[in-house]
Amino acid sequence: MRKCHVSELTGNEILAQSIYLEDGQILLKKGEVIESSYKESLLALNVEEVFVQDKYEVYERPNLYLKSNQIRELQQQLEDVLVHHVYKDNNRLKKLLKLATEMTDAVYSRENQKKIDVREHSGNIYEHIILTTLWSIIVGKECGCEKERLEQIALGALLHDLGLCYVNADYKNCCFEKMPPVEIFELKKHTILAYTALEKETWIPEISKKNDFITSRKNGRKWISVKAEKPGVGM
Repeated sequence: MRKCHVSELTGNEILAQSIYLEDGQILLKKGEVIESSYKESLLALNVEEVFVQDKYEVYERPNLYLKSNQIRELQQQLEDVLVHHVYKDNNRLKKLLKLATEMTDAVYSRENQKKIDVREHSGNIYEHIILTTLWSIIVGKECGCEKERLEQIALGALLHDLGLCYVNADYKNCCFEKMPPVEIFELKKHTILAYTALEKETWIPEISKKNDFITSRKNGRKWISVKAEKPGVGM
């Protein structure tokens, strides 16, 4: 399965996921063939991306650091912590120390694994945080970071979107470029709110709190930057 922009469709692609309208009505069902003549109508209905079957998928052998079921288990651990979190009530967050160590151990134990695959994410915020953390540990390892530093980077990554628990903007299923300025401003506060909620917590290393692991927008794109022994590493 692969995600494809409607404008890139050539015709005769088979839907891997059903297409729904904004009001929840089903437009095209999974397994239906998309004709090239559908493109204009889909765009007119604000359907910009679709998931289609990949005919080469059966021949692929993914080379992943962690299996899908491991990702789901880590994602559930994270959700169990964050879903009950309230501003500055941080005792429950200490459970993320164990999660950071668990993820670091999983990556650190893989010897000489250079080639990995990038998979399509679902858009779930908890999956996003877990995959961001995984990438951060991998980059830190390739930069030569010691295991203790990797655990600190992992903790910072697990906390990097904590501020989304505090903002009033509805960021789910929305396009950043189409959001009203007021909501964009509210959403951008999430990094500040997260830091103010954690700045006095002595159990969180400073590297995990500040700019050693940051998310920001640069030239209209989202960047993740890790400042480890080798600064300037980003992805």
